[in-house]
Formats: sequence, C-alpha cells, structure tokens
Amino acid sequence: MIALMRDYPNTLSEKARGENNEAYYQAYEYSVAAAREGLLRFPDASQADSWLWGLAYDLARIGSDEAGEVYAEIIASALNSGETDISSLYTWFQQKEPLLTLHMVEIEPPSGYLRAFILELNDTESGSAFMWLLEGCFDFKSGSKA
Repeated sequence: MIALMRDYPNTLSEKARGENNEAYYQAYEYSVAAAREGLLRFPDASQADSWLWGLAYDLARIGSDEAGEVYAEIIASALNSGETDISSLYTWFQQKEPLLTLHMVEIEPPSGYLRAFILELNDTESGSAFMWLLEGCFDFKSGSKA
C-alpha cells in the first residue's frame, strides 16, 4: 500500500498535476498517511526503515515543517544507537537518502559539548533544512551527561 501511494502522484496526467505541479506534490499526502499507518501498526517490519526515510522525504515534498524534524530524529537515532558516527555520517546519509545532499560544517561548540555541527539537507528543487548537531559525552554509570 505504501509503495502504491508513493507512486500515485506519478500516475497523474500533466493537466491533473496542476500549475507548477502543485497537485502532484499535494498527492504525496496519501503516501505520508500510508507510511505513518505502516510505522504505527508494523514498527518492526523489515520495511520500516525504508518507510521512515520515505515519510521524511514525502513530508518535504508536501512542504511540511515536520520533514526536518523527522530527518533530525533519524540522524539522532542512528548516531545514538551506533549505526553511524560523526566521521561516517556523510557517507551513511548518502547511502540512505540519495535524493538529498548532506553538507556538514563544524562550528565552535557551546560550553559543555565536545563538538558542534550545522547540517544542511538540500534538495536542489525544493530548498534546504538546517540542523544543529551537538556532540556531548554521556556517563553510562550515572546515566547523565559528563
């Protein structure tokens, strides 16, 4: 169902897509709804990772501010779980999301943090989302930031 809904906008005729493809992009709302439902009902499905990435991209397609939040959650989860690390983040992201470009700029970290980065997720057609990534250290014995 999710795959069908993700492809639905591509089935629209040129006329049905509307001026500036407005209706084409709005049609991705069906994909967003299907992905949310799939993730809610089947969070452990083998396709869940793909659904989550698709949800983030389709939220961007419909112009939702939530797209950046979902991408930030995906990146934070991968970093915190050890799926990737800062040094591999660029390569990992490009493998997972080839439709966007990731740019990383290291900046001066605020007090109490080891490193800080500004991340830009860019789609040449739609624009960019910016994120502030902070790396701290965590004391696993006490369960608090060291």
